[in-house]
Amino acid sequence: MQKQLHLLTLLALGACAADGGESASAASNAPDRLSLASTPGMAFGGLDDRPEYSFSVVSAGAFLGPDRFVILDSQASELKVYSTSGEHLHTFGRRGEGPGELGRLPRLLATGDGTIRIWDGLQQRLSVFDGDGRYLSSTRPMDGTEIRFVQLAGALSDNRVIWKQPSQSRGAEDAPNGVYRDTTFHVVRSPDGVSDTLAWTLAAEAYRANAEGQQLSTRVLFGREGFAVVGGDRLIYGVTDDPLLRSRNADGSDGPTFRWDIERTPVSGREIDSLRSESAAPWRGRLETGGPQLVAMANAQLRVIDEAPARETRPHFSAAHVNGSGDVLVQLATDLFSVTNEWVLFDEHGAPRGTFSSPRDFRVLDFTLGEILGYTLDELDLPTFQIRALEAS
Repeated sequence: MQKQLHLLTLLALGACAADGGESASAASNAPDRLSLASTPGMAFGGLDDRPEYSFSVVSAGAFLGPDRFVILDSQASELKVYSTSGEHLHTFGRRGEGPGELGRLPRLLATGDGTIRIWDGLQQRLSVFDGDGRYLSSTRPMDGTEIRFVQLAGALSDNRVIWKQPSQSRGAEDAPNGVYRDTTFHVVRSPDGVSDTLAWTLAAEAYRANAEGQQLSTRVLFGREGFAVVGGDRLIYGVTDDPLLRSRNADGSDGPTFRWDIERTPVSGREIDSLRSESAAPWRGRLETGGPQLVAMANAQLRVIDEAPARETRPHFSAAHVNGSGDVLVQLATDLFSVTNEWVLFDEHGAPRGTFSSPRDFRVLDFTLGEILGYTLDELDLPTFQIRALEAS
């Protein structure tokens, strides 16, 4: 299941807590080089009049086993299940608020037990279907909290959900002026409302200052962003400026780590200036169009952006995918503004299985250790779904 990480263009100087020791599960030898098949083993899509092969907005997809996969069309609030040979098996789902219905912007969650779990962010409801699309159950695990739009990492097989909670929402004391670091807690919550912290990470650092009589802070994110997703019934998490993902099992015990090597080059002064300019541009526009209060706010924000220090760091990855078995696929990053087509594949134990390249226009939805499910877009932005084999070079 994909969890895309956008390289934010705000000022940044994040740092991650150093890993206390090498995991025995992360091999020190360089992984093998793999090859993604140039010809898909299965492909369908593009302009097609058949409703079972027509899509509005593709937001997610996942293997349901060795011979089936599901695609979520979020705009149509439909899920379509296909065989791995491309045969349409069934379609289910419709927009609504009733049992088994999907709200706007539904999210498909990774599953390793053959069931399909959908998170409805507006209703904060978890709905569960079997592999044939039959509705099984739904829960509202966030009932009883004051959180309206939860940042969900995923759901466990027992339907507990794991969500991300910044430290400020826990009533932390006001941070002092200057540089400070926030913390993100990963909280597991059961359907009966019992919550417990499963793991935590140091989030992006921020810079706080008094400007124009206001207390303001600027998040500094030189490509630094937190990552957390559930797969293989464990939480896998990290931050983009550390070449390492950690994991925590559903029972709270430590899981394997996933580590890779990548060469870094310093961020140039030109890149730093470019990021400052890009961060400041929206506020400069408000100086010309806003009223007195908005102009005062814009001036204050511009001052904080200009004063905020910068640390020369680069992201180590731009996207990470975790499948239902707990295997991990990491897309590497080389600079602040773009991603690469280079990937590192790990098995569920944290052992690197190989590296490979993908076509620039190929978007990954899900994967196994031997196949990649993804799609490309044509000139009309219509998807063509593909399954490509991973082979030893």
